[in-house]
Amino acid sequence: MTLTDIRSMLERLWFPEAECVFCHCSIQGLGLSLREGRGLIEMLVGLMRPNQTLAVPSFPYATATEYREYVSAPIRYDVELTAARVNLVGEMFRRMKDARRSSDPIYPIAVIGPLAEELTEGNHLDSRPFGPRTGLGRIAARPACVLGLGVTVNTNSFAHLLDEPFLARLPVRIYPEQPRPATILRGGAVVGSGEYYYVTPGARVAIRPGRIHEHILGRPFYRCVEGGPPCYAFDLRAFVDFGVAFAGKALDAGELPVWHRPA
Repeated sequence: MTLTDIRSMLERLWFPEAECVFCHCSIQGLGLSLREGRGLIEMLVGLMRPNQTLAVPSFPYATATEYREYVSAPIRYDVELTAARVNLVGEMFRRMKDARRSSDPIYPIAVIGPLAEELTEGNHLDSRPFGPRTGLGRIAARPACVLGLGVTVNTNSFAHLLDEPFLARLPVRIYPEQPRPATILRGGAVVGSGEYYYVTPGARVAIRPGRIHEHILGRPFYRCVEGGPPCYAFDLRAFVDFGVAFAGKALDAGELPVWHRPA
């Protein structure tokens, strides 16, 4: 797949009404070389309409082991200096001239566009991953599209929004009983601190968000590409509304939501 192919594919996936596009992207999953990463990011930024903002994960960990280690000790997160280890796109994106990075110490995002300041100011003042002042929470509150390039819907930072109304009824603890202390820095200078909840490492391993795919396939809020690298897009608000209702029906029937069922 070439960058031209990806641009053509995006025309089929796009939700033009979205104010924010949150993109999960794997360069290797798309079949591109690492040296094409910069061109891919520039293409994505260039595709944004004047009223649209592009955001990507800027997490300081990649593997399950790195995540467990990150949340198992007091956290020191520097908005400017802590690397985005989530993938190459996340690191390259946060280093772009016009990018802003959020101060969420566990789930930071990087943003380019007219909503950049709004999405990245004061995020560390909220202790929960999807709280109204966090980067992810502010995206979820707006008309938004989640875009996956080179990944399946199993890669979806908003998957746990479907679980939040049912935390006490699920077989795995989504958030720990006690939050983790964190210090937030900017260029080496401390700018804040607090205690923060996070998705438990056990929940991240046990849950399979991609199992919702067959239940949303063909619905107007969900689009995917067949016959090539895995790619998808969905309207975030409609996805959450459907997923919460879907989970509630399963639990009321004495069953687990499909993404919580054992393999």
